[in-house]
Amino acid sequence: MRKTIKLISIAIGALSFFMLSDLGGWIGAQEQTLPRPGLNVQILDATIPEDTRQPVVTFRITDERGMPLDKDGILTEGVVRLRFIIARIKPGEDQYTAYTVRQQTGDVLGTVEQASFETDGTFEQIEPGTYRYTFRTVLPEDFERSATHTVGIYADRDLTHFDGRDYVGQDTFDFVPDGSDVEVVRDVVTDAACNQCHNPLQAHGGFRRTVALCVLCHTPQTADPDTGNTVDFKVMIHKIHRGADLPSVKAGRPYQIVGFRGHVADFSTVEFPRDIRNCQTCHMGGTQSAHYLTEPSRAACGSCHDDVNFQTGENHLGGPQPNDNACQFCHQPTSGQEFDISVAGAHVIPSKSRQVPGVNFEIVDVQNTNPGDHLTVVFNIKDDAGNPIAPEEMDFLRATFGGPTTDYAGWYNEDARAATPTDDGNFSFTFTTPIPSNATGTYTVGLEGFRNVDIITPLGEKITVRDSGDNVVRSFAVTGDLVPRRRVVDIAKCNACHDRLSLHGSI
Repeated sequence: MRKTIKLISIAIGALSFFMLSDLGGWIGAQEQTLPRPGLNVQILDATIPEDTRQPVVTFRITDERGMPLDKDGILTEGVVRLRFIIARIKPGEDQYTAYTVRQQTGDVLGTVEQASFETDGTFEQIEPGTYRYTFRTVLPEDFERSATHTVGIYADRDLTHFDGRDYVGQDTFDFVPDGSDVEVVRDVVTDAACNQCHNPLQAHGGFRRTVALCVLCHTPQTADPDTGNTVDFKVMIHKIHRGADLPSVKAGRPYQIVGFRGHVADFSTVEFPRDIRNCQTCHMGGTQSAHYLTEPSRAACGSCHDDVNFQTGENHLGGPQPNDNACQFCHQPTSGQEFDISVAGAHVIPSKSRQVPGVNFEIVDVQNTNPGDHLTVVFNIKDDAGNPIAPEEMDFLRATFGGPTTDYAGWYNEDARAATPTDDGNFSFTFTTPIPSNATGTYTVGLEGFRNVDIITPLGEKITVRDSGDNVVRSFAVTGDLVPRRRVVDIAKCNACHDRLSLHGSI
């Protein structure tokens, strides 16, 4: 008996040696009683029965290992809270109108109908993790059976008591009720485009994370009754990103949207991390990403240019526009010219104009690099076509050296426009400030500068542009071996948001 008790004690002690998180290493996932994290939502099918006109969607919910989840949180840990949306693209339109709606009341517009979600339909379990949901919403008798319909599901699974996380999942499913192939879609902006900066894109508490889901509710049918602002995706997103630079905001009217429980979201201080005319930053990767070029509209264009009144024609050279039918006559996608009224031409960024020749620095050599020496840097400057630029042609040209590279303790900056030409077509500049006599380790020298360039618009207007060169640096050993500065951040990562990172007046 004592031997049995002893063996049991050893077994319990051995079991306690393993951390709970190690269970997956010695028992199968099926047998684990610990919560398995994660949440994935996959829509398998959607139909609209002719008799009830209540949409039916079949879907699967799984954890991060692909194992089925119980939505009620009884057989698996964590209740999965599900929300359902259904919308369609009406014939002749290119944006969604949602069937799932709610009433919302505000001070400005009174009571309005907004696109929304529902949760109070009926569920049927088909097999573990797979369910069939029948919407409470009944579609109109004359609903368009040949139109593209889309079901959206978004969900969360609260495991904060286990690992401190609330997992989210979502999916959308396109179909045509009459069984035809889906030919009309809404695919103007992609998740990948948004995630260049946001990564991950998330809104409304983090539950909504895909553009395909966002556009089901953020439609022209929905407005904020507290401010009167539409939350139509194309208008709202343009306005949010232009933010502080909106004409209306500059005129003193904040851009706000009142959301859940009266929360006021004020976007009036938002600064887009690059020039707002970089339309292709967001409009990329989708099958309809060229819409910003080919489908100009009062809503889309007026969202950024919100000091234009299309009803009266105020601030619009084309006069009043009662609809979008005439937009393309003047605002064609591109004319091949810059700074005209074509969509591409009107959004040319002056610093990216074809008329800007460009500035490119190259450090060829560094000389006189010992402590106490007057450092000499040999360099050249060329435009984008490879034509040489003399230092005296630059409106600003500075050479800087500093060190040590282990932790820059000091730097010295001088005007380099008086650099002297060398026999091989380069230029030589010698600092008047010597390298400190007590300097040790590795130092770095760099160049920065610009020249002002005049470019001409089709109307003969002259625009002066600061044509700046990307900085170049070169490390050199003052004492000992060469030890370049450690590289912590890749400039390409900065430019993913900033396009061309620049500070101190773009130098």
